[in-house]
Amino acid sequence: MAVANISDIAAMGATPIGLLSVVRYPQEVDDAEFREVMAGIHQGCTDCGTLNVGGDIGNAERIILSATAFGVCRPGSALMRSGARPGDLLCVTGPCGLLGAAVAYFPRRDTFEKSLPEEVERRLLDGWKRPRARVAEGRILGAKAYATACQDTSDGLKATMPPESFRISTCERLQLVRSRDRS
Repeated sequence: MAVANISDIAAMGATPIGLLSVVRYPQEVDDAEFREVMAGIHQGCTDCGTLNVGGDIGNAERIILSATAFGVCRPGSALMRSGARPGDLLCVTGPCGLLGAAVAYFPRRDTFEKSLPEEVERRLLDGWKRPRARVAEGRILGAKAYATACQDTSDGLKATMPPESFRISTCERLQLVRSRDRS
């Protein structure tokens, strides 16, 4: 059984079977805000085909959200970071950088001469507030042995694979070739 967050479960090629959530919040959070947080957790679980099976709720000085997901996969089929080998092709299954762009843009938005179009701002916020675990993609990659390793990019692609220490694997001779242009 795999124990991780839902993004990690997806990256391992596992099927999520449950989520334990921790929600801590200050007294200033009203009932409507609390329901919105819980609705977001419920929607994330629904999107991944799993249930929030328990956890802990309580007070804190600020909002703290944490979760652990449980998943299953066939023995020996889990896609681990350590499975990467020299010569492997690095692929991503979705957009990267939305969270980082939102965190960099919104605190300074009023200082820019021109704002981003409303549609772009909405996409940045949506990518930040509603990250999507790629469960189906992970299951396909794991089930058909299309991949030798996986890692979620919830911390950003740069954090996942910095050039000085390619964290997706413990291999010493991995070479990363980045292709920005797919013509």
